[in-house]
Amino acid sequence: INKLGYRDCNFDFSLSTNDKVKIVILGDSFTWGFGVRSEQRFTNLLNDKLSNTSLIFNLGKNGSDTKEEYKRLIDYPVKPNILILQYFLNDIEGASKENGQSVKGFSLYKDLNGLSEFMIRNSFILNYIYWLIPRGNYSTYIEFLSSAYNNQDILDSHLSDLDNILNYCKSNEITPYLIIIPFMNDLDLSHKLLTPIETHLIEQDIRFINFVDILKDIPLKTRMVNSNDGHMSAEVHKLVAEELYSMLHLLVESRYRHLEDI
Repeated sequence: INKLGYRDCNFDFSLSTNDKVKIVILGDSFTWGFGVRSEQRFTNLLNDKLSNTSLIFNLGKNGSDTKEEYKRLIDYPVKPNILILQYFLNDIEGASKENGQSVKGFSLYKDLNGLSEFMIRNSFILNYIYWLIPRGNYSTYIEFLSSAYNNQDILDSHLSDLDNILNYCKSNEITPYLIIIPFMNDLDLSHKLLTPIETHLIEQDIRFINFVDILKDIPLKTRMVNSNDGHMSAEVHKLVAEELYSMLHLLVESRYRHLEDI
């Protein structure tokens, strides 16, 4: 963890970075790389492919939503040339809370008393054993998300938060891209809920990759970190890196040549 609280290198921001294309990857626990080693993350793998021309900054934070991500983007000491925003379905939670709909479905460690919670939170082996048993009411959480995406007031508020990021990019000549990550264990539901997000991005002429269709041919067990952790497996991180490289590398090379000329 670096000095800014990100799972990334400690960059010396006082040094000029104008000789390389600056790429900020902004997201939540999927960008953070929850459940995989740092070198297995799509951000690291993409950096391996573009290291000659680019500097990649990982701005992933566990549990963050779109509104928080916007604040972290404008506070970051580097203004990127390219922004990759990693989107996940729970990004609507902040807008939902602001519109009076509380998040339901997960109450981490609430089945424990104070001493038990302290011991389990601070012991790797006890925490591992605790989470071998599935926690949280998944169906209740899905009902909450479905309600949020079908509530026009909440959706409009959420899209406004998303537009704050896109408008910041426009006003600062930053090229934005989105990668949309579905529920690893429910691609069909993800496709249904993500429709208004896709429509909004198409209307704004924003390039994006929705991984719903890309992941359909990958077995469920291969997609997930493990049976109780729905984060992306190392295999999926690799796939995301490959898709991003295919979409970005020509633009990055062009931007790099332009910076060299300057």
